[in-house]
Amino acid sequence: MYSPIDKRFKWYLGRFKKIVRDFVYGATTYQYVLELKRKIFHHDCMLQIAVLGDRYGLPTSCYYKLKLLPYWVREIREMDKEILREKDILEKEAHH
Repeated sequence: MYSPIDKRFKWYLGRFKKIVRDFVYGATTYQYVLELKRKIFHHDCMLQIAVLGDRYGLPTSCYYKLKLLPYWVREIREMDKEILREKDILEKEAHH
């Protein structure tokens, strides 16, 4: 059996490993992951506009809308917020 000191040491060691792992992740790849998630979201918005554009006054085909709608039901609210959000002209330059 492990003594209480061994258990406490293992807990501190595990906690230290997690802190070091999170630090290395944050220092090396976190910004790239955020950028990738943002690009994926914007690409999804563009695809959704192409298919569900009639919500915004763009004519689209019903066939594709009906095929893809079940996959996007949960994301429609987020897409609406992004598309209908008032954007600044300098905003796009800030992301590049």
